This record gives sequence, C-alpha cells and structure tokens, in this order.
Amino acid sequence: MIRTRLSLFFLLVSGLLLLAPDSLRAQSTAVLEPETATRFEFPLTIQSIMRGPELVGVSPSRIRWTDDSKWVYFRWSPGGGAWNDGTELYRVPARGGEPEKLSDEAADSLAITYAGGAISPDGKYRLSAMDGDLYLVERGRMRITRLTETRDGEGAPSFRGDGDAIFFTRSNNLFEMVLEGGAVRQLTDIREGSPPRDPPEAAGHKAFLEKQQEELFSQIRRRKAEEEEREAARERAQEGQPEPLFIPRGERVRSLSPNPTGEYVLVSTYKPAEGTQRTIVPDWVTESGYTEDINTRTKVGDTQGSSRIGLLDVATGEVSWLELNPADDGEEEEEEEEEEEGEEGGRSGGQENP
Repeated sequence: MIRTRLSLFFLLVSGLLLLAPDSLRAQSTAVLEPETATRFEFPLTIQSIMRGPELVGVSPSRIRWTDDSKWVYFRWSPGGGAWNDGTELYRVPARGGEPEKLSDEAADSLAITYAGGAISPDGKYRLSAMDGDLYLVERGRMRITRLTETRDGEGAPSFRGDGDAIFFTRSNNLFEMVLEGGAVRQLTDIREGSPPRDPPEAAGHKAFLEKQQEELFSQIRRRKAEEEEREAARERAQEGQPEPLFIPRGERVRSLSPNPTGEYVLVSTYKPAEGTQRTIVPDWVTESGYTEDINTRTKVGDTQGSSRIGLLDVATGEVSWLELNPADDGEEEEEEEEEEEGEEGGRSGGQENP
C-alpha cells in the first residue's frame, strides 16, 4: 500500500514538471559557467588540472606611481596564455581606464619615469641609479637629466642634507657630486691589503756608515735632497684627498652610508667563510646529455662568514670599528668581578683563620 502511494506521488510530481512553463524548467537547470571555462577547453588531465596562472592569471605586482601622479605602472599576467608565460609591463592612467601593455622597447625607454630612488629634501627631485648610471628627475615636470655616463657603475645614490649635492658609490668607494656645476669629490679611499711600511732605519754600525757616506759624497747628499723634494711634492698633491683605509684581503665592502653632511661614513664589510664545502646536486636534464653537478649552499652548521661595521671620519681617515657583541664584554666583566670577589674572600678568610 505504501509503495503504491509513493509511486503515485512521484508520477504526480513528474507530471507537474512537464506541465510547468519553459522558464521555470530553465531556471531549475541553469548552470553558471565562468568566461574562462567557456573560452578554453579543460580536459581532465594532470597537466590541465594542475594549471592555474595560465587560467586565472597573476595578480599585479611591483606597482609604482610616476612622480607626476599621472600613470600607474605594474607587472601583470592576465591569464589565458601558456603555462610558462611571465609577467609583462602594463600601465593605466590614474583617472582609470583599460590597462595598456607596453612593448620591450617602450618599457626600456620609460623605465626611469617610474624607477625608485632617493627624494630630495624639498621633494622636488628624485635621484635614481639605472644600468650603472645616475639620473636626476624633476618630479613635477618629469624632466630627466643624466648625471653620469661611465664604464664604472655608480649606485646607492642619496641626497646631501641641504639638497645641493648628492652621494653615490663607485668602485667600492663613496663620492660626492655638487649638482650646480657637477664637481665630484672622493670621500673614501678603501683599499684591499696591508698598508705600506717605511723601511726600518739603520742602527749601530750601519747607521754610522750611512751618515759617513752622506758626509763624504756630495752625490748622495744631492740624491737625498731630491728625494725629499719629491716626497714633499707628493704630499702637496695629495692634500684634500681622503686618507686610505686598508682592509684585509678577501674582505668585501658591502655598503657605504654617509651622514647627511658627509662628514662621517658607516662602512659595512663582509668576509666570506673560508674552508667550507658546498653540497653537490646532480643535474639530470642538461643540454650536453651528461649528468652535471650543481654547487648549492653549504651544510647547515658549517663555518659562517663574518661582517663588521665601522664609523669613518672623512676628514682624518680614521675608522672606529663598532663592537657588535657587547654582551660578550659584559660576560667578561662579570667573570673578572667574580674572580676579584673570590680573591678578596680568600684574603679575608685567611685573615680570620691564620
């Protein structure tokens, strides 16, 4: 009896659906398909299931304004391409609109307009380093002035505190350029190796012999006088030049950071670890058809490189290397205090118990 009633119920429902309007039946079976799904085939294969960026794209990155606030530049991959397509340069007006894809030639020519850099104290100029040269951008009018064009790469540009000059690095040294006229002055002279040493002065009978030779021969006196004149001339020519700062061989300059006036410079150096061994990973897919080695990082816990920071006085060339582990000094002082207390306790104990 119950089965008969259920059968009649399902037959009734089916009949009502058949008699329902077409719009109602269409609503009950409507399927929303995204545009991507309707435009591209999606076979149920591993390659198809695992793909993502080529379908939905990659969100914009490296978003930057131009200095005049008229354009926004960004890297973007909108999707719909190959799986290995990278991001490309786009721009869009600040007032809105469709993103415009830029060609490689246009991207190269417009790169300086949205490049990062240091802003002048008054906010009117931007100083940027690109492809090893320096550029000055007047932000309001987007007027670009190329400051350097050399084989040596210039980098790390910054403005002096008054905005009338700039600092930059070249060949691991710091320089200053006056914007009015373009005069360049070297602030540091960092060299690798040991400082030159004067030959030791003669002593004993050798000193007596040299003095006697100078007294007896006018040629020796004249030669010595000429050498003193040349040395004085070299010192006069080097007046105003920075004093050399020698760092050990193998130590590298990491950064040079001047204070706003250029009177002091923070010198950061790094020395790679010595005697380490890198792990080797085989590379099976090679152009040669033979297995090749890939040298990767060192083992965890292996010897690490060292770094240090010094404060350089530009006027005198003297550098004070900062102590990066003050806690160690504190521990040494505590140990010394404990030792002194122990000695005093021993002496006092000896007096109480003779």
